[in-house]
Amino acid sequence: MAFPELDAAKRESIVDGTFRSIGRLLLAVARFPSLHASNIDTWIAYEGLEHYAAAKQAGRGVLIATAHLGNWELSAFAHAVMTEPMNVMVRPLDNRLIDRLVEDRRTLSGNRLIFKRDAARAVLKALRNNEAVGVLIDQNTNESEGVFVDFFGKAACAGSGFVKLAYRSQAPVVPGFALWDGETRRYVLRFSGDRANGR
Repeated sequence: MAFPELDAAKRESIVDGTFRSIGRLLLAVARFPSLHASNIDTWIAYEGLEHYAAAKQAGRGVLIATAHLGNWELSAFAHAVMTEPMNVMVRPLDNRLIDRLVEDRRTLSGNRLIFKRDAARAVLKALRNNEAVGVLIDQNTNESEGVFVDFFGKAACAGSGFVKLAYRSQAPVVPGFALWDGETRRYVLRFSGDRANGR
């Protein structure tokens, strides 16, 4: 559906790469209890941290837009270790035991969780306190919470809550993704300029 122009071998290679990526993500999450300021750089490095710093100087908090791409769990964990803790919007997992484990790992580095059901008020409060809030913006949602967009030729309902929060708060929006670098064998957390204000 996504790449009809590719042959079967190339599609199979992409599928294999997806599972390798998930494997690296799970390994990193398993290692969270042993990661700290003195060894975090063996797992991840920064690029574009100045964009985050400039956004914080505006004093309206920072909305970090990320997605299920690379290692979203490590990016939030490492940011707290290397810079400062942030707020992370989450949806509880269906399995309560796994959810409890994941919540524990997500807060080990000082990050605070904002649950989706209470999100708007908690996010706006955090932004008023000039805190950062990380949001996975690529999740499918229902018609009452989103708008339909074209996704690989299919209509998909994309959540509009993030855009509404950015508009209401006027907080800078900084895209950030932790992508695997095969040469250095570690992730690189890349921040881009403030997209809300065109910088």
